[in-house]
Amino acid sequence: MEARILLSHEDYTVGWICALPLEMAAAKLMLDAVHPSLPRPPNDQNIYILGNVGKHNVVIAGLPSGVYGNTSATSVGMQLLSSFPTVRIGLMVGIAGGVPSNDADIRLGDIVVSQPSGTLGGVVQYDLGKLLSDGRFTRTGMLNRPPKVLLTALATLQAHHLTEESRVVEFISNIQAKIPPRKATTFARPTQEDCLFQVQCDHVVSSTYLNCDRSKMSPRPPRDHQELVVHYGLVGSANQVVKDGRQRDQLAKDLGIYCVEMEAAGLMNDFPCLVVRGICDYADSHKNKEWQGYAAAVAAAYAKELLLVIPYDKIHSAPTTHTLPGSEGNWRWLVIFDNIDQYSPVNRVTGDAYDIAEFFPTTDHGSVLVTSRLQGLTELGKSFQLNKLDSNDAIQLLLQSTSLLARDTVGGFRSNPDTLALASRLDGLPLVIVIAGAFMRETRTGVTEYLQYYQESWSELQMQSNPQRQYEHGNLLQIWMISYYEIQKRDPHAAKLLLFLAHFDNRDIWYDLIKSSHNSSEVPVWLERSILSGLTFRTSVRNLLNFSLLETNQQVGSYSIHPVVQDWCIHLSNTDKNADSIQRNELALISVGHSVLSSHDRNCSELQQRLIPHVNHVRHLDWLSGDIDIAAWNAFNGLGNLYSDQGKLKEAEEMYQRALAGKEKALGPDHTSTLGTVNNLGLLYSNQGKLKEAEEMYQRALAGKEKALGPDHTSTLDTVHNLGGLYKGQGKLKEAEEMYQRALAGCEKALGPDHTSTLTTVNNLGNLYADQGKLKEAEEMYQRALVRREKALGPDHMSTLGTVNNLGLLYSDQGS
Repeated sequence: MEARILLSHEDYTVGWICALPLEMAAAKLMLDAVHPSLPRPPNDQNIYILGNVGKHNVVIAGLPSGVYGNTSATSVGMQLLSSFPTVRIGLMVGIAGGVPSNDADIRLGDIVVSQPSGTLGGVVQYDLGKLLSDGRFTRTGMLNRPPKVLLTALATLQAHHLTEESRVVEFISNIQAKIPPRKATTFARPTQEDCLFQVQCDHVVSSTYLNCDRSKMSPRPPRDHQELVVHYGLVGSANQVVKDGRQRDQLAKDLGIYCVEMEAAGLMNDFPCLVVRGICDYADSHKNKEWQGYAAAVAAAYAKELLLVIPYDKIHSAPTTHTLPGSEGNWRWLVIFDNIDQYSPVNRVTGDAYDIAEFFPTTDHGSVLVTSRLQGLTELGKSFQLNKLDSNDAIQLLLQSTSLLARDTVGGFRSNPDTLALASRLDGLPLVIVIAGAFMRETRTGVTEYLQYYQESWSELQMQSNPQRQYEHGNLLQIWMISYYEIQKRDPHAAKLLLFLAHFDNRDIWYDLIKSSHNSSEVPVWLERSILSGLTFRTSVRNLLNFSLLETNQQVGSYSIHPVVQDWCIHLSNTDKNADSIQRNELALISVGHSVLSSHDRNCSELQQRLIPHVNHVRHLDWLSGDIDIAAWNAFNGLGNLYSDQGKLKEAEEMYQRALAGKEKALGPDHTSTLGTVNNLGLLYSNQGKLKEAEEMYQRALAGKEKALGPDHTSTLDTVHNLGGLYKGQGKLKEAEEMYQRALAGCEKALGPDHTSTLTTVNNLGNLYADQGKLKEAEEMYQRALVRREKALGPDHMSTLGTVNNLGLLYSDQGS
């Protein structure tokens, strides 16, 4: 059987691909002669079996063991075409699950051959499509038809079978002459009964049907012959094994397919071929391997019979399947891989991801261009970051998309404040700008009206906005869904973290801010694991960065979300039944509120500036629902502290009042946490000049704290100190001095002489002495406060500088 003729790669015109070793063995048995192997290019990972069927030289390739599906098939097919550039026709031959229906009485051992039907090319990728916002799945795209020479041969063979017997049985019987009888039994027709069960009958674990409920078999009339039947129709292909009768029958109803498999869809557009499948099961839970060998053999036998009806000169005159990089005369080529949304290096393949490098041409005298949002692809070559448009270019693109380029309209459009506001919100993302412009053009909506829709009815607006023909992956709601689903597969916690991050101000997000969510009494498992350490947080964030759903800022450890991605995340959080948007709002509030440091801390000023955008953001979130975590009320108190330190007293009062109302309801009016907010309100009223209201708050807080904590507790002393400041403002200097002295003695005992709270009281005593004309005592207090604040807070801290200013005023009064 081994031939002695040594041929070259250019002598092979038929490419034959199999998925399983069993199928490859059946294919080899159909060869009239096996040819010696040829050297492979260094980047070709396929292993080939070479031979001939009649006068046709055939190259057989199999998929890597255990690596099945459309992506793997595409890789094998492309590498075969690259190494054997004169291949004219392709065959995908092997086994499949049958899809019997009222239109096709498909039995085990039958053959299904792909044949175009209507607008479909013969193979339907039933899992290719887009998920609509209402949860419905719409199939998209169409796969190529087989080459004309194969369809002509198919028609010829069908005509032969109308007047004469198929040669499949003959070729099957020849197997026994080629291999030992023990091996030949692998490909013999099984004696096992052909059983088709009703869809509601689940398989009982066993290698046979013996334990299954025979009363639930589907009634079928017996055939009046034992010969197999060849069915011509549609083949269903997807990256999943169908083992469910209900899904199988639904596919038959929706698409009219005759069988299901996992490889053909990966070949049709790049390796146009005919698909030949032997039926080994019914794509239900009763799958077993009993019929696989025979099914592989009959499919291979049919493929051989088909080749034998194709004249030798017809194949040689047929065009090659592709003009590939490296083909004769094609020395300056460019291959573009557009919008790659899944990637995983070959040694780390996860989910449906694949290694795009496997599809790169093996020659090195051309160029490969890959467009993608995936950061991981930068490891494959030189990368170019496409930055967002600046404001002028963004407005220009918006003008073009709305078709408002007439001179009399451009000026008014550019000067409209709403144009600038919309451009800022879309933040230079070209696709989003084009979609917005298209909607405005098609609906004759002005920029002011569109901006209003965008702010008030974002989700509804996007559902009504269809992309341009240049981008066919769905509306704005669907653009990032593929990436999001892939993140869900790789790291479900990271996917949930993304939706959580969208509940903060989008411009500056960092680990310690998110970590403060641990103050909640009900931290979800996904969040608890994400903030377990800085390393685990960065690991989750890395997946979001890889898919460009998160961006890094110049400041180390700082991240941002594009505002449109943020809007999309909020939409997803609000519409996904598995995502609790209200809980995320509450956790964001807790994170921000508990990140606020005391104004006495060294890094307070810098942190407060970073927190202000987040405070402004979370205070307007919709978070009230049912029982509120007490940490949320404490967070409102923190927001009030920050606003108070920033001099925004109206906003501070609103936050304190919300915190007080919540705490009184949840904890009671005399709880120490409630009294802490009462104290803060007193301080706020004092700063607002509402001295009567301030004194009422301080007295209430002091009485409650003395009772609950004792007169010497630091929280009690804080209120004592505040009362001293109030009395000073009221001109009650004696009472003020008593309060300050009490607070100072208590703080020195409880906290030590160098504590910042102690030093605040020392400084304020200096102010009081200065007002009383006790300049020597005032200087002593200021000097003491200055020396220790410089040590504790640094020379440039606001509190330190405040004491320096007080000393300067004092010396001025003294004439020094």
